[in-house]
Amino acid sequence: MEDEEKMLINQRLKKLRLAYKLTRDELAIKLGIKSGQIAAIENERQLMPAWYLEAIHRKWPEHVYWLATGLQIPDQGHIEPKAELEEDFVERRLKENKRDHY
Repeated sequence: MEDEEKMLINQRLKKLRLAYKLTRDELAIKLGIKSGQIAAIENERQLMPAWYLEAIHRKWPEHVYWLATGLQIPDQGHIEPKAELEEDFVERRLKENKRDHY
């Protein structure tokens, strides 16, 4: 995987979302923002406004420094989330959807 410092903030937002196994809609609800904006940020069509960091800080304060800078300071409690692979996330979601329809 890429060096975390070189990863763009939009990529780190996606990593955060996947680490908590959230869809864009679910993350949007938790943060009080529109899911379309999350998609636009993750796909590099929109910059992430500073107030998104404030919303994320209220939910996951331990990840905001990493999200903003790409750096961790574990002894200060500033850490990156541990993300599952996106393919695993998608596969699990498909299985859940199939199970819900039967």
